[in-house]
Amino acid sequence: MEICAHCGREVNFASRMEDEGVVFHMSCFSQQFSDEIGTEFSMDVGDVEDVEDVSVDSYQTEIHAKSVTIADFNMPFWSMVVFMVKWSIASIPAFLILLLITVVTLLTLTKFGLLN
Repeated sequence: MEICAHCGREVNFASRMEDEGVVFHMSCFSQQFSDEIGTEFSMDVGDVEDVEDVSVDSYQTEIHAKSVTIADFNMPFWSMVVFMVKWSIASIPAFLILLLITVVTLLTLTKFGLLN
């Protein structure tokens, strides 16, 4: 168990940051760094003068150039059967949740007399 040098709380693996052997949370590390240099991490967009006006068409062209089209899908029969059985089993909880929502809605509407 490691403790953050900035806030004193436990540091998990996903948010761990280390600087010269001292362990921080990622958010605490940026705060510690800004405290040390005496500045905030911000950018004033008004200071930027040479912004190129890019049209939507150029973005569309770039997106189209990076798009992928699937032409064929090859999967063995029994693997497809197993996949479809797993898919149908996984849909059961979703069906039960939708059924519960429907029953609660109908009971609520009936209770308030909006449904006869």
